[in-house]
Amino acid sequence: MSRDYYDILGVQKSATTEEIGKAYRSLAKKYHPDKFQGEEKAKAEEQFKSISEAYSVLKDEKKRKQYDFTGSSDNFSGFDGFDYGKTNSSFFDGMEDIFSFFGGTGFRRQEREERGRDLSVEISVTLLQAYNGDQVEFILPRLFQCESCNSTGYTVPAATCKTCKGSGSIQVRHGFFHVEQTCSTCSGTGKIVDKQYECKVCYGKGKINKNSTIKISIPQGLEDGQTIKLKNEGDFGQSGSGDLYIKVNVVNDTKFVRDKLDLYYQVNINMLDAVLGSNIKISTISGTNLDVVVPTGTQPGGRLRIDGHGMIVGKRKGNLYLKFNVEIMDAKLFSNEERELWNNMKEYYYGSGSKFSKNNSKSNGSESKAKFTFDSIKEMFNKWKK
Repeated sequence: MSRDYYDILGVQKSATTEEIGKAYRSLAKKYHPDKFQGEEKAKAEEQFKSISEAYSVLKDEKKRKQYDFTGSSDNFSGFDGFDYGKTNSSFFDGMEDIFSFFGGTGFRRQEREERGRDLSVEISVTLLQAYNGDQVEFILPRLFQCESCNSTGYTVPAATCKTCKGSGSIQVRHGFFHVEQTCSTCSGTGKIVDKQYECKVCYGKGKINKNSTIKISIPQGLEDGQTIKLKNEGDFGQSGSGDLYIKVNVVNDTKFVRDKLDLYYQVNINMLDAVLGSNIKISTISGTNLDVVVPTGTQPGGRLRIDGHGMIVGKRKGNLYLKFNVEIMDAKLFSNEERELWNNMKEYYYGSGSKFSKNNSKSNGSESKAKFTFDSIKEMFNKWKK
């Protein structure tokens, strides 16, 4: 009895080849026998066979014209599956989707040659190295091409696999289908070599593990945690080496604290320098010596900005901030003379002759009997600075 192939696939007679293929793949997924059990499986097999027969005719331009002309399917009965090794690429891709849907092996093209593995590593640099953009180097173990066998893994040329005839895959019949699978004899390589000819250096792997010296230039001004990518510096592979990803950690500096482009530096000064001001020398991260004026009345924790002496990134320059720590002398370490001097200064400071006097009374200055000079105070402070 003649069957309507268009009706079986659920398409119009005017359907394009693409529409017919899409309908077939959808029905093939729906009625694939592996999804059913018992009597339902038998019914699915018949339905699946009808779908496949209809598609085998309608996908072929000559067969479709013949079918459309005669209106009969009698000349196309006895369908016995496809030889998928002869189908075109688009149909092959569609069948890959079908079999992956069922979780089976399905169709498998020969595996592409392996690309080398990407590697990642962490290194540490100093703040000064990041500031200068220095070149650093480190040792990295990775896989290289075995030069002894030219990465073939064997000392003699490989022979063509007789099972798959060098294709790396074989066709196995499953019900109505010929399914392409990886050749188990050669593991998909299409080549066979006797174990006795295995390379004694790489033991048949085609690559060996050894240490390499990696040299990189740190980008000037690099921040903590940034990653540098080096192409083709990962493990060796037959189709190309992998890449190397280097995470750079900038260790804390003992002198400078970084905040993006700016640097902070703590400067210790004594009380006299804080009150009266002074001139000090500092060394920047670049090694430049600067003369810095400490402002009078500098408070503990006070800051002074020095433009352009921070980190450098391209054309941008950060600033250097000096943070002043005012050192308070320990009275327990005073000599008797120093203690008397401080008491006299306290008497003068709070005396009626001083504008800091607690009673703030006017005086001609003769009331204070403090026995000290400012020179003696400076001499004491200079002694403590040493």
